[in-house]
Amino acid sequence: MFGQSGNIEGLAQLLDWVSPRPGWCILTVALATLAIRAALLPVHGIPVPFLHDEFSYLLGGDTFASGRLSNPAHPLAASFESIHILVKPTYASNYQPGQALFLALGQKLFGQPFLGVMISAALMNAALCSVLFGWTKAGGHCPQERFSEGIMMSISNTGECATACPGPSWASDEKF
Repeated sequence: MFGQSGNIEGLAQLLDWVSPRPGWCILTVALATLAIRAALLPVHGIPVPFLHDEFSYLLGGDTFASGRLSNPAHPLAASFESIHILVKPTYASNYQPGQALFLALGQKLFGQPFLGVMISAALMNAALCSVLFGWTKAGGHCPQERFSEGIMMSISNTGECATACPGPSWASDEKF
């Protein structure tokens, strides 16, 4: 995967350095989530919405990105009725604002709502890694297995290689 055994040893040394440092582990898991999904963009591209709820989330994100909490009702609201979208008393998404706020963040900062989804996935994986540290703390240091689990979690949460990347355990006594 890395071409030379020296690269694998360097990666193992890096992981050995990062593993006992919870803050660096959490940051690395978040950055790995972003890097893996960014690396998959040329292959899989930015997803195109095709389900009703995805369009509702995009409506919510567009509403927040334009600085509004809801849109005014359209005079021909009956013509715009759709599943998961409210048309009266205002034109708004039927869902809670969390996902729409991340879509609005991506739209405002980068011009692409999907990048907000990538940020939310990175924050979710960082939070899950933090929880793993809290559950498995031993003597002030986290076992290295938790860090590798966090990396595998970031790979599986990109949606593309959940089963294709089982990953090694960095804490094993086996040499690469």
